[in-house]
Amino acid sequence: NNTVLFPAFSPDGNIIAFADAERSISLYKKDNILLQSTKSQGTSFATIAYSSDGNNIAVGTEDGSIELWQPRIDKS
Repeated sequence: NNTVLFPAFSPDGNIIAFADAERSISLYKKDNILLQSTKSQGTSFATIAYSSDGNNIAVGTEDGSIELWQPRIDKS
């Protein structure tokens, strides 16, 4: 198991995005069902946040760069 460094809740509160020490981002429904996962090619994460509409996730890295991710998931 990877250490979760940063969680972020979707604006509707139904999906949680986790950034971990292995530079992975995973999306879970609040009932612990994995929806999607991706791995960053950048440096270690410093922060993670949803856009206000919930369609994008921004990840800030320790080297100061920002990665944007547009997950394609069924939010129902």
